Amino acid sequence: MNRVVVTGLGTINPLGNNVISTWEAAQKGNNNFEYYEKLNVTISRVRAELSDFLSKREQRYQDRVSQLAMVSTMEAVNDSALLQKDLDRAIIGVGTSIGGVNTTVEETKKATQKSIKAIGIRTIIKMLPNMIASNLSIKLGIHGSITTYSAACASGSVSIGETFRKLQNGDADVGIVIGAESCLNDEAIEAFKKLGVLSDNQDLDKASVPFMNNRSGFVMSEGASTIILENMGHALKRNARIYGEILGYGNYSDGLSLVAPSSEGMILAMKQAILDAKIDAQQVAYINAHGTSTIANDREEANAISSIFSSNKTKVSSTKAIFGHMLGGSGTLEALLCMKMLEKGICIQQFGINNTNLDNTSENFSNMLLRSNSSLKNYVMSNSFAFGGTNAVLIFGKVN
Repeated sequence: MNRVVVTGLGTINPLGNNVISTWEAAQKGNNNFEYYEKLNVTISRVRAELSDFLSKREQRYQDRVSQLAMVSTMEAVNDSALLQKDLDRAIIGVGTSIGGVNTTVEETKKATQKSIKAIGIRTIIKMLPNMIASNLSIKLGIHGSITTYSAACASGSVSIGETFRKLQNGDADVGIVIGAESCLNDEAIEAFKKLGVLSDNQDLDKASVPFMNNRSGFVMSEGASTIILENMGHALKRNARIYGEILGYGNYSDGLSLVAPSSEGMILAMKQAILDAKIDAQQVAYINAHGTSTIANDREEANAISSIFSSNKTKVSSTKAIFGHMLGGSGTLEALLCMKMLEKGICIQQFGINNTNLDNTSENFSNMLLRSNSSLKNYVMSNSFAFGGTNAVLIFGKVN
């Protein structure tokens, strides 16, 4: 089977409008949270004016989620230095939970407040989740397969894993993977709030504190991140810069609950990824935890990680402490950060940690949590655990 490497990165998210600004903010723990008084929740928005990146036509014909994906993907493609001949037969994998829900909400309001006839002609082509990939295919002249994966909060990681498998099997030499989400409208926010999972903490530095007992829920955010995957032989032939290699992928369904997480499913997904990567658990130096800052997820994940790994070998943090929870877009941003960690040899600490407020987890897990940015040698794991019981795990490493 082919080895698969990462040769391009791009992102637009609440931390930054590109990879450089995002990485700088992530190392410092600079969040961009805001308290939304109308609904009594803390959220995190992309601050950029998308009109600075997109044509007027692209803005008219695309939902905000597609626009964000367009911005991150153009950065990643430019970063990869792929030529048009490389893009022609490339494949696209998109991960999104809800797709063009902003359009759905906006057009429904028109119908209820005005008339059913007020619904716009571009409604369908903006709201369908697969239009993210379709717009990119048209923009970039891509004629390989384009596939959209919807697996709630694991969508981004699933899109990476499934595209990785296709490249391993020789279906293509280049895969463009995007995780994107934008649903910070009142209706979607209120729907999540009804589940009791959103943070209402007005102290913005304590609004997202994974694995702490003073957490109040996750900070809902938006954004898009793109990762260029490439057959290693193809990348070496064109002398591409390589950030790292995808070594393993695990995907396990709990089959238990629509909303309640299961440590058993998490454990099995992590073990699948380790087996697939052909490494030992104790070789994993760092885990980017799913760590949503909700009681249910954090405790199940802490127990799952602690049952496999040792604090003597493995360190843990959740970067959702700084960018919030981007739902289907989280997995790709976390994978991107893992690539930067491997490139720079730095693990990002668990921001928001307070030794007096640590949750009632095992001593082993508590000792795994990073108190400061630290050096990284090799092998990182990224976890994504979703509503509906999807558990997706990725393992990355440096290329020898």
